[in-house]
Amino acid sequence: MSSNPRASKRERAILISTLLNPMHPDSCCILGVSEFLDKVIRRKEVEHDARQGPVLRAAMIFISTVRSGEEHAALRARLLTCTCKSGIRSHRPVFRPLLEVLELVLFEITSTISDYFMRIGAGKFARVKESTPADARPWPSCIEDVIPAAGGEQEVLMGLMQWAAVPPSGHSVFSLIGALARYWEPFALQVFQRWDLFPLATEHLKQALDSWEGHRADRIPFFIAPVTACAQGFFHTLSEIDLPVTLSLLLPVYEEMYPIAVDIEPILLGLRRTQNPMDDCRRWFALVRRIRSVVSEGSWVLPKDRLEMTDGKEHFAIAFHRMVEIRNRNQCLYIECTTKIHERLSVCSRCGIVRYCSKKCLTTAWDAPNNPHKALCKNIAALRTATLLKDDKAWTNTVRDSALHRSPADFADMCTMRGADPDLAAAIWRELVILTNKKMRFVLGDGEQQMVIDEGLSKDVVEEVANEAPVKVVEAEVAKGSRLIIDELD
Repeated sequence: MSSNPRASKRERAILISTLLNPMHPDSCCILGVSEFLDKVIRRKEVEHDARQGPVLRAAMIFISTVRSGEEHAALRARLLTCTCKSGIRSHRPVFRPLLEVLELVLFEITSTISDYFMRIGAGKFARVKESTPADARPWPSCIEDVIPAAGGEQEVLMGLMQWAAVPPSGHSVFSLIGALARYWEPFALQVFQRWDLFPLATEHLKQALDSWEGHRADRIPFFIAPVTACAQGFFHTLSEIDLPVTLSLLLPVYEEMYPIAVDIEPILLGLRRTQNPMDDCRRWFALVRRIRSVVSEGSWVLPKDRLEMTDGKEHFAIAFHRMVEIRNRNQCLYIECTTKIHERLSVCSRCGIVRYCSKKCLTTAWDAPNNPHKALCKNIAALRTATLLKDDKAWTNTVRDSALHRSPADFADMCTMRGADPDLAAAIWRELVILTNKKMRFVLGDGEQQMVIDEGLSKDVVEEVANEAPVKVVEAEVAKGSRLIIDELD
């Protein structure tokens, strides 16, 4: 990417002021926002710019603020009408409708914030000295940078959803919803409680497919953008965070999603020049098609004769997927823990997979009558020994690098080559499915247990798809110690 001209101090101040108070008479229109934003965030050295923090804080407030229907309509009208003062009115010419400029601005904001979440790691904040002035603090340096609303995660989610409430407008926010869910576990819990998100994202995909004009190369980006945001940024990311719950939320809209998957896959395969960025989109639609045999008229179909795996490699692949998925969560997996998480949690030093918020929770979970950690930990430790990954650093590198270098199939090949027991792997992934389902039930309460896939059905559904789902984990070192010692991270 070529480096764009730097934004002047005055331009940066106007941009921040507009994002914080877009209805103010001195705020600029969407053309000004686009031009200034381009100078601020689309430069090579942007990651090292100390002035980036205030812009991103203002951008997060702008895009996540809850407004009434009338206020949101007035905001859009204000942004799409240039009333800029003469001093900033000489905007560079654009050759597209202002509504498309607004969509591009939303894309720039959501993608920039999402990239920051990926770089810094789930649940982590930038380190700053107490003496650092507010306008020189990097983003995010505290939870208020990420969740600026007084109403917490629920209010932020509502604010984001307002932008996408009328498809096809605002589709970019779905990628931010997914990225924020991966980064901040309490926000993910709010996402998994909103049934209306899945139908809304599905409607955006339908409209993108309806508008497809393959013969017009200039319109391809306007097809790719909503598909990437919804399929990759939202659906696929949620499936990595919690596959069983994602599948349960998909169920009510599956009959709409399936024909989309059938029609859209050939289009994605034809877009060779965008192959890498679209890989996760294709994986999501492939998953939708794969589970057709276990879905019928809005319900899971439980085979009369349970399907048993004949290839032990599949157990290793599924176990690997589940382990890295669990390790990527910033969630205390003592089932009855109610602590609100504000920082990166540590992992059990023996298994190197399950996270707890304190030694007390780990100790309590160890011999808990409801899914004791002791049995699961013992099985994972045994698998580590069998695969010559007993060393903490070797194990950490194996799961940490999975997103870039190792697939579940690679892990399965390694386990087979080293003679590991596939029954051990099967026990691990089944225990993890049950543990995460029970944790979700506890979090949501008895009244909403129906939203979690029944444990009896999880086996068939997860066996069908989990070994195909790609996984991503964040870096975390596992400290040495006894089975009840939790590692200290950063």
